[in-house]
Amino acid sequence: MNPFRSSNHNPDDPPSPAASASEPSPKTAAEEAVEELVESLDQQRLYREVTLALRTGLRDARADFSFLRLRGLLRLLKFLRSVAESDDAVPLFCRSQSVPDLQ
Repeated sequence: MNPFRSSNHNPDDPPSPAASASEPSPKTAAEEAVEELVESLDQQRLYREVTLALRTGLRDARADFSFLRLRGLLRLLKFLRSVAESDDAVPLFCRSQSVPDLQ
């Protein structure tokens, strides 16, 4: 019998939930940071896509040639339909309306 080992502790037992809950693991914090970064990058990408779609649609809608105006209007219609279907794009579209070129 080992005098340094407690008779109540079995080394094969998993750690108690209270012990593991009190210490946040660094891996969890790192995973959360990565998830936040990915979410932020997704939001930035989506905002760029919104502004690009609006810019190109409005540019073509103001064109001198009728086929370009038609293409621009169709792009704007397609874009507005996709914004209406996406919960994430609606706030970005609203935010893009503060840019004078996109109004």
